[in-house]
Amino acid sequence: MLFSHGNTTELELNKQTGYLTGNSTGYMRPENLAVAARSRADYRDMTMADVEKAAETLPWGTAAEVRDRIIEAAEHAGAGTVQLSFNRGAMPHEMFVEQIRRFARDVLPALQAHAITIVP
Repeated sequence: MLFSHGNTTELELNKQTGYLTGNSTGYMRPENLAVAARSRADYRDMTMADVEKAAETLPWGTAAEVRDRIIEAAEHAGAGTVQLSFNRGAMPHEMFVEQIRRFARDVLPALQAHAITIVP
């Protein structure tokens, strides 16, 4: 599925305009559909409590939590490759670079060493 520029949400709006079809999200895991369907207002109105709740299942937290959650998602999908995204908002450049350094030092070696052996 292709998303409109700068907008990975508003599925229903994109269906109404013909950008998406009814089966455009057929490949998505059910637990990910709600995120893809969210409106932009949901993001604008997000509170720190919302972020804390999301962090319970996303790869945020200690190096061990990040590693384990990424490996769990890769195992679930049978994926030998994962795509990562850093700096999902505005942060100072040095903080962004340090985030990448910490990931490379404390998480990446374990991900590279992990072998996916079962593809669902």
